[in-house]
Amino acid sequence: MNPDQQSNYWKPDPETETDVQPLVEGVNETDAPYVDDQQSEGNADMSSSDEVISWKASEYIQMERDTGWFVGVAVATAVLLAVAIFLMKAITFAVLIVVMAVALFVLAKRPPRTLKYTLSPKGLYIAGVLHHFADYKAFGVVRDEGEYSIILIPTKRFSTDLTVYFPANLGEQIVDFLGTRLPLQELQLSVVDKLVRKLRL
Repeated sequence: MNPDQQSNYWKPDPETETDVQPLVEGVNETDAPYVDDQQSEGNADMSSSDEVISWKASEYIQMERDTGWFVGVAVATAVLLAVAIFLMKAITFAVLIVVMAVALFVLAKRPPRTLKYTLSPKGLYIAGVLHHFADYKAFGVVRDEGEYSIILIPTKRFSTDLTVYFPANLGEQIVDFLGTRLPLQELQLSVVDKLVRKLRL
């Protein structure tokens, strides 16, 4: 990657250049479970002479949801149930709606885990699990809800993107590290991602 392109692309807000984002260092350890360091197999892959970058971050952004959000989900569930039972006469679909609603409420209440991330020459370790660079064709940097994240784009067509949050003060190191191994692409949140944020899902 062209070094000038990297330095021009990574431009955090002035107030975040020296401060670590709350998502990364301000997670309440009593509320958010922490997944410990790399497993023994992962540690064996990384010798002390390897160039590595490590940090801890929340696995996703926890959306703030008030009582109105839960009431809205309950009302939407009731409407869908009525449609499934009285109009479509589909009991199986009605059961699926209930299961999805329960799962949504459970996920909304569950705090995100705090994970350890490590970039090594072999790939990205997430809580001890290695994600090889060979499985990804490019990466991008996105700012979402005031937090910075790296998005790794998979080579396989139907595989999902891998999103990893990181502190702003490590942004330049992380982008430079990945830039020597994967091409950098300018990415934006998709329409679906924006809709998900809008609905606080």
